[in-house]
Amino acid sequence: MLWGCITCRPMPLLSRSLRIIQNSPIRKVWNQVDTSPKHGICVPLFSIHTQNSCGIGEFLDLIPMIDWCTLCGFQILQILPINDTGSCSSPYNSISSISLNPLHLSISALPYKEEVSSSRKLIQEMQRLSQLSQVNYEKVIPMKRAFFKAYFRVCKSKNLTNHPDFCDFCEREKYWLHPYALFCSIREHLNYLPINHWSTTYTDLSYISQHEHTFAKDIEFYSYLQYLCFEQMKQVRKHADHKGCLIKGDIPILISKDSCDVWFYRKYFSSSESVGSPPDFYNAEGQNWNLPIYNMKTLRQDAYHWWKERLRYAENFYSLYRLDHVVGLFRFWVWDELGRGRFEPQDPKDYLDQGTDILSHLLKASSMLPIGEDLGTIPVDVKQALESLAVCGTRIPRWERDWEGNGAYIPFDQYNPLSVTSLSTHDSSTLALWWQEAPQEARLFAQFLGMPYTPSLSFHNHKEILKLSHKTSSIFHINLINDYLALCPDLISTYPLQERINLPGTISKNNWVYRVKPSIEQLSAHSKLNSLLASLF
Repeated sequence: MLWGCITCRPMPLLSRSLRIIQNSPIRKVWNQVDTSPKHGICVPLFSIHTQNSCGIGEFLDLIPMIDWCTLCGFQILQILPINDTGSCSSPYNSISSISLNPLHLSISALPYKEEVSSSRKLIQEMQRLSQLSQVNYEKVIPMKRAFFKAYFRVCKSKNLTNHPDFCDFCEREKYWLHPYALFCSIREHLNYLPINHWSTTYTDLSYISQHEHTFAKDIEFYSYLQYLCFEQMKQVRKHADHKGCLIKGDIPILISKDSCDVWFYRKYFSSSESVGSPPDFYNAEGQNWNLPIYNMKTLRQDAYHWWKERLRYAENFYSLYRLDHVVGLFRFWVWDELGRGRFEPQDPKDYLDQGTDILSHLLKASSMLPIGEDLGTIPVDVKQALESLAVCGTRIPRWERDWEGNGAYIPFDQYNPLSVTSLSTHDSSTLALWWQEAPQEARLFAQFLGMPYTPSLSFHNHKEILKLSHKTSSIFHINLINDYLALCPDLISTYPLQERINLPGTISKNNWVYRVKPSIEQLSAHSKLNSLLASLF
C-alpha cells in the first residue's frame, strides 16, 4: 500500500529540484512563489456562474470564486484561456494572441448600463441563459454583441471614451490593440468571412491607413471593449493578491488561421502547412489541427518580441501560467498539403537548440511562473531541457506508468517535485468517467493504490484518490472542479458525459459547453462539500 510513503517528498528529489531552481533563469520568480506544496482548482471561466452572470461565466465571477477557493484552503485558481475567440467556442482557437474575450465582460458591473434601451429585459434574458445546463453560444454571442453596441453609444454620450485612463490604455497597448481593433472592424464589415475569402483590399496591408479612417468609430468600439475587459481582470487580480490566491492562466501555443495575428503579423507564420499531432496509441492516424505553424527564424530574428508581448500583457492578471503544448516550442508535428506528416525540426540538436533558445528568452521576460503541459509522447531530451530551466511538467496519475518497462504505475512519491499533479484535464474524461470507461486500467490503478475495486468509483475511493493526489511529491496539486464536485452527486449532472469539457479530435456541440451545475453562491453555502474539500490536504 502507498498510504504511508507518499505523504512527504523524498529529500534527495526535493534537494535536487532546489539546486536546479537556484541555477535557473527563473529563480527570482520561484523565490516569490516558493516551493512549499500548493493546492488548487481548475475551472474554465465559461463554466461558472453567479446570480448576476449573463449567459456565460464573466470576469468578475472570479472574485467570489477566489473567495470560495480560499475558504476551502486552496491557494491556486486555474482557468483556461480567456482570449477573444470570435464566434468559436474553443478557448484554444483565438482570433488574437493577446486580447481578452468581451463575451466574459460582467455586464451587471458596468456603469450606466441601465441607460441602454430595454436593458433590464435584456439582462434578465441573458441571466436566464446562465440557468441552462450548458453554455448556449448561439444565443449568448449575438445578445451580448448587441448589448455592447448599445452600451458603447451610451459611453460615447457620457464622453467616457475621452477618459485619460482609456487614452493611456490605447497608447500603452497599441502594439496589439490597434491591429486587433482594425481586424475586428473589417471582419464585422465582411460578415465574419474567413481571411482567405477577403479581397485584396483588406489583405494588402498597404491599405491600412485608408481602413483606419473608414473604420475609425468601430476601432474605438473594439478598443473600448478591451479596456473594459482589462479593468475588470485587474480587479480580479487585485482581489486575488489580497486573498493570497495565485491565479494560473493559460497561454495557448497556437492561434487560429483566421486571427488578427496571422493577418497582421504574417511574417511570423506560414500558412502553407499546418500543425497537429503524430499517430499514437490513442489516434492511429494522428490529428491535423489546421492551425498555422510559426516561422521560427523570423521570431528569433525579432528576439521573440511577439511572444514577449503576450506574456507582458498576461502578467497583469496571472501569477502562474500553463504553457500549452510546451514541446511545440522545440518541435511541431507538421502536415503538408498532401496530408503527409513530419517533425519539424527533426534533428535532436536542432530542436533542443530551438526550444532552449526561445524558452530562455521568454523566462527572462516575465514575472509569471510557467508550468509546462508536457503530456503525450515527449522526447526524454526535451523533458531534461525543461527540467534544467526549472519549468514544471504535468503528471496525470492514470498515465504515469513505466511504459518502457512493465507498465507499472509510478509511485506518487517518485514524481519530480518540479511538476503539477492533476487527476484529469479539460481534454480527458473525469476521474469517475475514466473509471467507468476503462475498467481494466481502473482495476490496475485500484490495485496499485491498495484499494478494493468496484465497477463504479465509490465515494470512499474517490475521496481517497483526491486526497492522495494532494500528497504526491509534486510542488503543485491542481484538479478539475468536476472531480471535486463529484464527491456530492447533487452537484453534478446525472449524465457523466456532460461533465466532460472537451473530446480532442472531434467537432461536437458538447465540446466547451460544460457548465458547473451549482452557482458560486450555492458552492459557498454547501457545507458538506466545503468540509470534504478542506479535509483533502
